[in-house]
Amino acid sequence: MGNNGVTGNQDIVLSLNGTNDIRIVLTWGAQPTDLDSHLTGPNTDATRFHVYYAGRGSFTSAPFAGLDVDDVSSIGPDNSRALSRIRRVYDPHRRHHPTGP
Repeated sequence: MGNNGVTGNQDIVLSLNGTNDIRIVLTWGAQPTDLDSHLTGPNTDATRFHVYYAGRGSFTSAPFAGLDVDDVSSIGPDNSRALSRIRRVYDPHRRHHPTGP
């Protein structure tokens, strides 16, 4: 990922928090300085939602998923959550956005 190479030292943790909600935590090392968590999944109208830094989602209305924390200065975390109101399959992934030339 990024710069035609591999970005190492990244972890994605998926966990239930006791309420059947799904919490996704992305952490990484000092480089790259910014990785972004993306979460996609189906809406009830057969379209797909996309939660990320520029579209943080909502916990009170559709898609009932959102980005809580977006670290842009390295290490992380980026935290995403999906509420259990709708049964669906989620697609968590990460993306590297280089900040330098």
